[in-house]
Amino acid sequence: MSEPAYQVSLAQTFQEALQRLPAAQSAAVFEAITRLQKGHGSAHLHALHGVPWVAFNVTKGAQRIICLREGEDLLLAWVDSHDDAYQWAVRHQPRRFGHVLRFLKVDVSDDDAGADAARATVADDTVPPGPLASIRDKTFRLVGISPGLGALLRGVNDDDLLLDLCSHLDQPTAEALVSLAADPDDVAGIVHRFGQAKEGKTTSLGDAVRATVNADRVWVLPPETAAIEAALSAGAAAWRVFLHPSQKRLVTMKATGPILVTGGPGTGKTIVALHRARHLIETSAATPEAKPVLLTTFSRVLARHLEDGMAVLCADQPDLVARCRVRTLTAAARDVLATAKMPSALLVGDDVDAAWNEALKAETLGRSRAFYEAERRDVVLPRGVTDEATYLKTPRPGRGGRLERTSKQKIWHVLSAFADAIARRGGDDPAGLAWRATRLLQEGVVQSPYSAVVCDEVQDASLPELALLAVLSGPATGPQSLFLVGDGHQRLYSKPVSLRAAGIEVRGRSVRLRLNYRTTQGICSAALSLIDGVDLDVLETEAHNADELGGYRSVRAGPRPLQRSFPSEDDEANAIADDVKAGPGPTLILCRTKAGLERLQQRLRTRGVAAPILGDLDGMPEGVAAVLATLHRCKGLEAATVILASQQEVPQRYIGSGAGVGDDDDRARWVRQERLLQYVGMTRARDRCLITRVA
Repeated sequence: MSEPAYQVSLAQTFQEALQRLPAAQSAAVFEAITRLQKGHGSAHLHALHGVPWVAFNVTKGAQRIICLREGEDLLLAWVDSHDDAYQWAVRHQPRRFGHVLRFLKVDVSDDDAGADAARATVADDTVPPGPLASIRDKTFRLVGISPGLGALLRGVNDDDLLLDLCSHLDQPTAEALVSLAADPDDVAGIVHRFGQAKEGKTTSLGDAVRATVNADRVWVLPPETAAIEAALSAGAAAWRVFLHPSQKRLVTMKATGPILVTGGPGTGKTIVALHRARHLIETSAATPEAKPVLLTTFSRVLARHLEDGMAVLCADQPDLVARCRVRTLTAAARDVLATAKMPSALLVGDDVDAAWNEALKAETLGRSRAFYEAERRDVVLPRGVTDEATYLKTPRPGRGGRLERTSKQKIWHVLSAFADAIARRGGDDPAGLAWRATRLLQEGVVQSPYSAVVCDEVQDASLPELALLAVLSGPATGPQSLFLVGDGHQRLYSKPVSLRAAGIEVRGRSVRLRLNYRTTQGICSAALSLIDGVDLDVLETEAHNADELGGYRSVRAGPRPLQRSFPSEDDEANAIADDVKAGPGPTLILCRTKAGLERLQQRLRTRGVAAPILGDLDGMPEGVAAVLATLHRCKGLEAATVILASQQEVPQRYIGSGAGVGDDDDRARWVRQERLLQYVGMTRARDRCLITRVA
């Protein structure tokens, strides 16, 4: 007679342990879990002596899986060889505080505990702040914590120490504190559960494994065998089934309009975008005849990353991928134009230069091409200006002082000449394509081909492209069909614009992710210091508070970036080559200019380091010691070690006659961009960051 079937869940610790096993052993684990889940008698659970765990064997006891059991709910916590698995069970204890489920390490001796406590008292920005450091007194009061006790709790700077402390508190308070540490933005939900717990309502293991507060640590296995196999073979892509509670809530968030998600580097914004796209596919695009979901971003490089991410995320249900269209913003605009049989060629480089050269023959005010490009992008296209009379009446917020009527007439002559010149070439630049596609959709010439839109890295979209997003996800697609993800602090390309100016209202539907999973705290702190005082764009001022970076922290301790200066480029190359050879690789080496990148590549080659330069669509390769890329190219990349090389170099176009960078406006833009470039480059590093300069 077979044993009863179990509802099986995986803890993240189990997934981490599984990744260490050879492929053959991982396959055996999958078979054992499937037998257990289906209630086969060959999978037998047995209690472990002296510890609160149960276990079952894999392949006649070669591996043992450690579990937590309650009724028919089974949580898999660890897998290892027979003896090592038992030792893990001895060193860890499950802690359940209402809905919150955690594993507490208990194998620290008194001497080690004292040393840890001593280290914890040292103020060090390479150590993450405590899990309750950002919680304010007014929030603590909602769960019965006085200001004095709250001040002490903010000083608890270790998750295990907090769990140990909570083991001695009443269940409602303990659950509330651990929940605040896990997801400080879910105050309403935490207070609600606190009230329920105070009324004596109990929580089962089954309730706990399904609770959002545990989403980053527990995944409930679906009944489909294919989904289980895909999850267990995910390897380094295990992120696709484990989401932080703050991320999990956003994926399924219901709203009455567009949703904006912001967050610093490494907070999982792109992961949220991918999961949101899948969620929308399974809801708004649930039937084969339904319109697909658009997953978009501003560059081909990042679109390729999104495409690869969706393939991994939907490995258990490959048919979902066919209902998702991954397109750049420009490609999405061209699709709309092509549907209407309108000119849709993307014109860049020489074609655009030639069109501007023709148009600037009408220039009489001494204005630069950059001025006219900005006037077209930020005034003419977003406001749909097509004739001189309308332009003369059109306001120009953010474009400098008031212009006289005669000056505007002369400016329009240049802009009109450019419009004619670009039209003769059968297409437009990205901003023009977006504007033309937007007009077709607004006028009803074509309908949006999408049921919903998810946009990653929205901070680098221009105002015409934002307007296109607004109409692609208009009223016909539903109230929550637009999901925007980005970080104004990483804006490198487009001019800061307001979402509201593009017809996108996100007030009351904007959330900021604050937990950095990628970089160590030392790198995180150094990166934040780079942008301290920089005039930063927050995408939508009304949607955020003044402390935009408050509470932003890493989950891991680690050193700050090491900065080194060298007398020559040869000395710099020697040090970089030595560092690459000493590391496990691959090391990501970033330079400010392409010329500097090529010089460094040659110097490294003569020192025995073959480092390829990443092309536009290349990802991080395997089997090489180092790769090279420009700082502008590094978005979407990450590596254990990142080297920012030759940081003194300034692109020639920023160097004016005399000292430094052009006029005051150009200089201010250059300073801002240089600091943001280094901020983005530095935060590609997971564990180590080296910054080099040539004196």
